[in-house]
Amino acid sequence: MNDTGFVKDLAELLHMNTTSPELLNQLRLLKDQEAWVTFVHIYYQSVSRWIREFGSIGQNSEIEDLVQDVFIIIFQKVGNFEREREGSFRKWIKMIVRNVVLQK
Repeated sequence: MNDTGFVKDLAELLHMNTTSPELLNQLRLLKDQEAWVTFVHIYYQSVSRWIREFGSIGQNSEIEDLVQDVFIIIFQKVGNFEREREGSFRKWIKMIVRNVVLQK
C-alpha cells in the first residue's frame, strides 16, 4: 500500500466509532505492524483519557507508562477477544484500562 492510501485509510478509521472487523482481524495477526500502528493512532487518545477518568493520575510520565501497559495487554490478549462474548471492542479495551489503573 502506498503512503497516500494508508493516510486516507487512517483518516477514515480515526473518524469511526467502532473498530472495523478487518482491522481487528489484522491485529490478530500479531506481525501486521501497519495494523498496530493504525490501532495505536485510533485509540491512543481514548486510552489516555480513560486512564485519567479511572484514576487520580498526576504526572504525564505515569499516564504514558499506563498507556504502554494497556497496549501491551491488548497485544497479548487480542487473539482471545470475541465480540459475541465480550461485547464491543471499545468496551473490552476500556475494561483493560480500568483493570490496569486499579492495579497500579
